[in-house]
Amino acid sequence: MAEGKEKLPRESEDKVIEVSLKHVILAFSGLVIGSFTVGAGVVILKDYTKYRRQKAIIDAAKEMFTFIKHGGDIREWKKVEKTGSLSQKQPSAKPKKS
Repeated sequence: MAEGKEKLPRESEDKVIEVSLKHVILAFSGLVIGSFTVGAGVVILKDYTKYRRQKAIIDAAKEMFTFIKHGGDIREWKKVEKTGSLSQKQPSAKPKKS
């Protein structure tokens, strides 16, 4: 056995942190409300995208049936209102040099 005193770490001072029950309840309720809000947002967004996808499929099927109903007349197909594109198709001010 080794002779002498064993070296132990110094004892630290005890620190007490007082927490109000009001703050605990507010923090917990904030976490619950935040979690509920995020979860509800995800569910609503998922359902909305599903609705839009199904609506697009149904609209395309209606257009196809209209096309077939008119005997494949391409003029009726072109009468369907087209949505605008988000990309700009304007010629550039500076033409490319070749």
